[in-house]
Amino acid sequence: MKRHQNPVASALMAKRNIAPADRPRVKAECLQLLATLRLDRAQMQLISGFIDTYLRLNAKETEIFRAEIGSIEPEEREEVMQIVTSWMEEGIQQGL
Repeated sequence: MKRHQNPVASALMAKRNIAPADRPRVKAECLQLLATLRLDRAQMQLISGFIDTYLRLNAKETEIFRAEIGSIEPEEREEVMQIVTSWMEEGIQQGL
């Protein structure tokens, strides 16, 4: 994956026409790119929400996505997991 310093690139990556088999990998790559940008919390939530909306994964894809995340370097994986955790926290808050 080519690294860009533009947060919009990460968001738009999620919107392009993606082959079904590539969806989990592309979502992981989007989040890896987003994690490298060091944006403030509001920007991060906005862009990660866009990615999550346009790359909703089914149960099988989610398993593959988790494996993709598990295969990245520990430091970067921690950053990506913070993004994913913020989605879960937001979902819990909306459920309450």
